Amino acid sequence: MKADAAPPYNCDDEAEEFTETSPLVVGKSKILGKHEDVADPCPYPLCLNPWFSGLWDAFGGKLLIMLFASQHLMKGFCTSLVGPSTQYLLASYQVAGPRMQIFGGIIGLPWAMKPIIGMLSDGLPIRGYNKSPYILFASAMGILACAVIAKVPKEAICVEYICGCLFFMQLQASTCDLLTEAKYAEKMQAKPEKGPDLMTYVFRLASWRLFGNTYGWTAYGPRWTKGSVRSGSGTNGFHHRTSGA
Repeated sequence: MKADAAPPYNCDDEAEEFTETSPLVVGKSKILGKHEDVADPCPYPLCLNPWFSGLWDAFGGKLLIMLFASQHLMKGFCTSLVGPSTQYLLASYQVAGPRMQIFGGIIGLPWAMKPIIGMLSDGLPIRGYNKSPYILFASAMGILACAVIAKVPKEAICVEYICGCLFFMQLQASTCDLLTEAKYAEKMQAKPEKGPDLMTYVFRLASWRLFGNTYGWTAYGPRWTKGSVRSGSGTNGFHHRTSGA
């Protein structure tokens, strides 16, 4: 008895279950025979919180740590800590009020440049990456600018260079804020049922802003009000110059 011939192979049979409404990332991984990454278990004691443990299982620890560093620490705490001292730093150079307003507009310009930063990162990827290279470059410039303000004596740097350093510090914050927001927006599209929880986690940075402002004003406010703003350099970094410690 002659056996029936095998039906012709059709590569569409493996992907027939995926339609136009199927998630692209999941469909690609199954068609190509790749397994999805398994999230690392939530570490102790964070796993004791069911809400945070669910976020960790859904999005992974790398995304949550990245958002904590960029949204909570940088945008929430550091920006709020450095922001109040900017005017006192400029005042130490005897900058008049109208000119200080001009410098303030230049320093805050990176936050208005977000559309340009977004188009640049999307249109000009570096070695296939359109977020991490720009984050690293902006962070390197911001760290270098902060180090210049902290370590270079006042007599060796003019106020225009100080304004430029403050510009790059704000550029670091705005670039990291924009590109990490784009990243977690992509993750939310893949798992929309966890989207509200992730948004709640991101916008808890308000508490870090409050802590940064409170710490800044209580630690350095009394020295500023006594008129002790003068030049200096040392281990206290950015605030050492403004507080005269």
